[in-house]
Amino acid sequence: MKRILILALICSFGSLYSQDDDNLVINPSFESVKGKLKKQKQISIATNWESPTELPADLFSTKVKEIVSAPKNVYGKEAPLEGENYAGIVALSYNNKEPRTYLQTELRGALKKGTQYCLKFNVSLADKSKYSSNNIGAYVTQKRFEVEGKSDIIFDSDKDKNKVIRHPENKTFDARYNWETVCNAFTASGKEKFLIIGNFFNFKECKFKKLKKPTDLMGQQIPVAYYYIDQVELFVMEDAADCDCIKKVEEKDRILYHKQVTAEGGMSIEDQVKYSTIYFDWVKSSIDESMGIDLRHLVELLVSEKGKDINLIIQGHYGVEESSFIEQNEYLKGLDVKRAEKIKEYLVKNGVSADRMEVVGKGKEALANEGTEEYQKAQNRMVDFIIK
Repeated sequence: MKRILILALICSFGSLYSQDDDNLVINPSFESVKGKLKKQKQISIATNWESPTELPADLFSTKVKEIVSAPKNVYGKEAPLEGENYAGIVALSYNNKEPRTYLQTELRGALKKGTQYCLKFNVSLADKSKYSSNNIGAYVTQKRFEVEGKSDIIFDSDKDKNKVIRHPENKTFDARYNWETVCNAFTASGKEKFLIIGNFFNFKECKFKKLKKPTDLMGQQIPVAYYYIDQVELFVMEDAADCDCIKKVEEKDRILYHKQVTAEGGMSIEDQVKYSTIYFDWVKSSIDESMGIDLRHLVELLVSEKGKDINLIIQGHYGVEESSFIEQNEYLKGLDVKRAEKIKEYLVKNGVSADRMEVVGKGKEALANEGTEEYQKAQNRMVDFIIK
């Protein structure tokens, strides 16, 4: 997703959030192994990984041969996304004729209530799979799951189903010979310590595709949707758009609007404050560095002798297009208030008393520009100020 900065003529690209130090998953790509990999159903030799049911998931490695090797193994051919190992699970079989398998790991620490997290893991459909499926996701829980027998973990309550973290589009993952990312953000209930990956939905609730056998595939297809799994990440989100899934869903160019307010033209301090609008990138609440000059000027006004008694209502807004995206993604709710809070935090940090400011969210109620051009829509992603 490209961003264009109006007036300042700054063009920059969103950078990927580095998770090496912040990942709460201890052995994210299954590289650490205790024991010798010889056969299927040996996920438990991958450090800190296990299966919550009595039917274990699989582990594959470039260091071994035959059925559990990589890239070529009993289910097809796929190179690891990172390192030398990856895992494998049965995500679906027709009418549940074959039991599913799952991956479970204990996190580095318990999740904090009300904190937003991003979860990402990568899947690749095995070549011999006769089916592909949607509803591939993850579930975070306070207690370790221990299911007797080879039973599937199927959620009946809407409460549990809604807690399953899936791709925003909940697509069927069909890619063979390639990795796809399952990615979404969520707000923790608090004290979750375990992460489980798999399919938690009844067969009738799943969308699946019956796939043709690849022309170069030796042997028969297997009547399941079997997925390789690699590089699992769970981290605290600094911003609502830090989850890469948002970038993958929204590929359109986005504009970051900018106008600089000064005292030229005889503007009073009050007018300068009122017109010191701060603009934001698409679905973001973090302050872009290009807004630094405007914010520093606003601080100077508010701590000056003439402006020290000015009290503010800080209004957060989002645009119509953002509104549609917010409705599809629960974790983006309250984006207008979050933007306003970020500005208040900045002002307080730089010497403006919190007692002088009130934060309100206006949503899409007070659009600055109703035009359809990108630069016009960008003017609605903002925080503006009203003097009390």
